[in-house]
Amino acid sequence: VQPKAPLLQILRVAGAQEEVFTLKEVMNYLGQYIMGRQLYDKQRQHIVHCQDDPLGELLEVDSFCVKNPSPVYEMLKKYLVVLGSSDCSRTVSDPVILPSHSTVDRPLPTMVLGKGKGPLPSGFHKDELLSGGESQENLGMEVEE
Repeated sequence: VQPKAPLLQILRVAGAQEEVFTLKEVMNYLGQYIMGRQLYDKQRQHIVHCQDDPLGELLEVDSFCVKNPSPVYEMLKKYLVVLGSSDCSRTVSDPVILPSHSTVDRPLPTMVLGKGKGPLPSGFHKDELLSGGESQENLGMEVEE
């Protein structure tokens, strides 16, 4: 996918340098952005507070939950363009015709923050719980397939 300029700016803040990404990479950089800016609720870390942040302005929300990635994906898809060999201008919301042998019965990917050893009750995965002074560099949003 190719993020449109407003989303690409946010991904750049999280360290993205590419112009074209997989959806998993977009979600990973988005998670890094959320963690880096500490937009998550400190007690309920699956809640992202973004009312005073460019992310909130982009998504037109004050906060959202990352337990279920579908609503987050719905908010992001208008800022993503699907790139393909024949049609490079199709947006994520445009229908895609799949071959008859395709399997679309797989569940939607789930989004988690971090790359830890197991889920926390909030639905995030982290290497370890972080206190105020610990580094948050390896935390990012992933799409589990």
